[in-house]
Amino acid sequence: MQNIYLRLVFFILLSISLPKAQTNALNIRWDINPEPDMYQYHLYRSVNNLTNFQFLNFITHPDSNYNDQLNIEPGNLYSYALVAVDSAGNQSDFSDTVAVGLPVINWTVITLSNAETTQVNLSDILMDPDHHFSEITFEILNSTHIGSFQVPQSIYLFSEPAGYFGSANISFKATDPDGFWDYKSVSITIINDLPISIDNGNNPIPLTTTLYQNFPNPFNPSTQLRFGMTHSGHVSIVLTNILGEEVRTIYQGWKEAGYHQVEMDGSNLAGGIYFVNMRMDEYQKTIKIFLMK
Repeated sequence: MQNIYLRLVFFILLSISLPKAQTNALNIRWDINPEPDMYQYHLYRSVNNLTNFQFLNFITHPDSNYNDQLNIEPGNLYSYALVAVDSAGNQSDFSDTVAVGLPVINWTVITLSNAETTQVNLSDILMDPDHHFSEITFEILNSTHIGSFQVPQSIYLFSEPAGYFGSANISFKATDPDGFWDYKSVSITIINDLPISIDNGNNPIPLTTTLYQNFPNPFNPSTQLRFGMTHSGHVSIVLTNILGEEVRTIYQGWKEAGYHQVEMDGSNLAGGIYFVNMRMDEYQKTIKIFLMK
């Protein structure tokens, strides 16, 4: 529940208090009108509009609050105005209008790959009618079988423990500067996209040459790089920084057709974002990796 504070033309103050639970009710409060013949207040509300007000309820003086529970939903903008009525039925002008927006998490990810780290941009999932997404505090509260790494405008999700696939879940909270917040708990399926494990000593040939996302990612201090080759050939795998400068050669040499794996040790590197570039004949691919220290 929250209280809203509004300044009105006839010495009335409306308010919306901070929530103790997810924002699904707005407790409207105002200062009592001091006129001796005050009788009633008429409260009006507009949803996602600053002009199209609809009558909400009567409140008998000297009561000075109303708990609005009518379809309070994340992502909407709620505007309120008040009219004072005396015992003779005379009405004041409308008060000043105060609007408050509620944040919402629009989550769309339902599957993840255990061979990749999935990037989710906060601009794609956060919305608040009266705040920019960058002003919203986004938190990952709980997760099962999903690891996470957060930077100012994105989150990165990956399977946890390494290689897990199956059912998983994660929950989020988004809070705007006014203290209004939204909560979302979602179920996610983690798909097994890792190269085939070999038990009989044979190395199957992939249909396409591919560099997979490193695993785990983020990592500290080492991570595995997996790649598949449709035919034998010379392979070059190079690590670069965010400026495109070469940091080291991870692997360079001949590999037979099939699936392969090399380890990259980041013990002597500073934490942060790096890029792994693989070249083989006409094939080229770059992946982003995260070293956490």
